Amino acid sequence: MVRIALQQLPDSLELPVGQAEGPVERLFRDRSQRAIVASPPACAGIVKGMTAATFAGLLSDEERLRVFAAIALGATTSEDVARAARLDEDRVRTVLPRLVTAGLIDRDKGLRVRLESLDEASRDRPPRQRELPGATDDQAAVLRNFVEEGRLRSLPARAALRRVVLEYLADRFEPGRAYAEREVNELLGAFHDDYATLRRLLVDERLLERSGGVYRRRSSTG
Repeated sequence: MVRIALQQLPDSLELPVGQAEGPVERLFRDRSQRAIVASPPACAGIVKGMTAATFAGLLSDEERLRVFAAIALGATTSEDVARAARLDEDRVRTVLPRLVTAGLIDRDKGLRVRLESLDEASRDRPPRQRELPGATDDQAAVLRNFVEEGRLRSLPARAALRRVVLEYLADRFEPGRAYAEREVNELLGAFHDDYATLRRLLVDERLLERSGGVYRRRSSTG
């Protein structure tokens, strides 16, 4: 069973004066109906290449959205779609091929939504950024377990792994340069909100040295 999320559909559709409400309009009016549920036929092939961006782009056009919603609600012919979507049949015949060629609608044995394409789009997620710039291979192997979206989400509990993370942070400081505490906080804050703990650990691990409120990277981190 596949669930098609409708949260991103428009909140309402405006009807011309005197026009009766149809099934598509009821779909947008009744926001408590959160999903359309259907079962794909057993013999359906899997459509490859439908991304979330493609799906959103296809339905960003109001007429395509109306046609898609009508078919999702059960319209199986162009005539049925025209009535449900409150569109001329000529407009339906113009709009429909775009949805068919994109793999969103199947017209074999009547019109239907290709749930395989929706499943493909639902799996299209950008990869999480688990790397930090400038890391060595050994550092990257450890960091990817503690980095999310380019920032540290936590520090390793094991001392050996924590040392690797701290050495990476120490390498962000230029050798020989003096850093005010504010500058240290800004640099470390780019990696984690608790820059004070990171600063203290770097000093405790003798990766940074502090003298008179000034911090310097030690000449050797080994």
